[in-house]
Amino acid sequence: RQLRLDRFDNIVISPGPGRPDVARDVGISAAIIRETDLPLLGVCLGHQAIVVDAGGVVDTAPVARHGYLDRIEHDGIGLFTGLPQQFTAVRYHSLCARRPLPD
Repeated sequence: RQLRLDRFDNIVISPGPGRPDVARDVGISAAIIRETDLPLLGVCLGHQAIVVDAGGVVDTAPVARHGYLDRIEHDGIGLFTGLPQQFTAVRYHSLCARRPLPD
């Protein structure tokens, strides 16, 4: 089946549940990551799937963060344009990308 992405100018790959190395969990997202030249934003499992596709390693996080509140600070550029300089977000993850990441 052919992906029809010509009407999009960017793609958000959403959260799980699941693991980025399990095809059933990632679904069609793996093909989109592999085949598109569009800008991608991965959220949680989506981010991990991008890392795996690039040859990186996703492993158990040193400390799981389930329902953990964290303050977000940013530069106000791009994705963060128009957002308050500081805001609170909820973290819910137990996996992380290992460094070094592939080039």
